[in-house]
Amino acid sequence: MFDFVRNILRGREYPLIPIEGYVPKVILDVGANIGAATLFFKAAYPGATIHCYEPVSKAVRFLNRNVRGLSGVHIHPYGLHSRSKTASIHLGAARSSQSSLYVSSQTSTRCERIRLRRAFSEVKSLGDLSSSILKLDTEGSEGSILRDLRPLLHRFDMIYLEYHSEDLRRKGDRLLNRHFVMAWSRAVRVHIGVNVYLSRALLAQHAGLGQYEIKETPRLKAGF
Repeated sequence: MFDFVRNILRGREYPLIPIEGYVPKVILDVGANIGAATLFFKAAYPGATIHCYEPVSKAVRFLNRNVRGLSGVHIHPYGLHSRSKTASIHLGAARSSQSSLYVSSQTSTRCERIRLRRAFSEVKSLGDLSSSILKLDTEGSEGSILRDLRPLLHRFDMIYLEYHSEDLRRKGDRLLNRHFVMAWSRAVRVHIGVNVYLSRALLAQHAGLGQYEIKETPRLKAGF
């Protein structure tokens, strides 16, 4: 866990996108684990309200300890999904951050019953999402959550999305293409990486962010 947490706290896992004067009011840390990303974002944006969603009981215990005393941080001891239910989560083989609803090379044979709430209803209940960031790392459930949040996605300024298969990465791109552009990306290895998406609305407000775009020119006339 040491290297994993260190990379988050140093901004290597979820880097800040430099936007002059931008300060989010709300941050959703979905798949908060033990709270490293919450601590990182709280240090960067101390005035932001952060909602942490984490269903694994052992991770929640550390999460409570790690964010204790921080104002504006709310812990929700359940996960988000496309519908509310109880389910068995396969605990991580090497660390709690690998725990997943799906069996993989990173999960163990140990399971835990957890609570899940419908993502759309939960996020909508938070109210105003203007100036907000969504960080989503749920070990394979990202696609189900994003699809359920589709009517609300345009309200976010940025989305930090971890993916766990090439298929899910491509689906995430297609789902977010209408309202977002890619702002940063890192492939850790085959099938695993993190993408950061910036809303087109925010991009329009900060024209300098798009200064490096090279636009395709119309095809030259025949003979050239």
